Amino acid sequence: MRILFIDPFEFEDPSTEESLKIAIASKKQTDDVKVFVASTPDGAVTRVLPTPRCFSEDIGYGLIRKHLKEFAGIVLPASCAWPTYVLDDSGDEWDVVLESPTQFIRYQWSTSA
Repeated sequence: MRILFIDPFEFEDPSTEESLKIAIASKKQTDDVKVFVASTPDGAVTRVLPTPRCFSEDIGYGLIRKHLKEFAGIVLPASCAWPTYVLDDSGDEWDVVLESPTQFIRYQWSTSA
């Protein structure tokens, strides 16, 4: 598993106080999304995974697409229907798990500004 921690100074405007954690694991490591989530930072606090929905550009997913490309080098397909588990989308926090055909990605973004 690769885990990336991005602090506020890596973003365009550090005063936004954004931070980001991205965890990436090959399905060779595990093919069970619950096992993957449990092994990520903050995985122990995730009790139940919601029903997955298809990844889309709605509700801020454009930002997720941008950050995954910029910070992790992951380019999502233009038409991306990967199962997506939204753990938190409270506005100042995003915690999303994406399931690609070959890997799991956990994206945890927050801002305190």
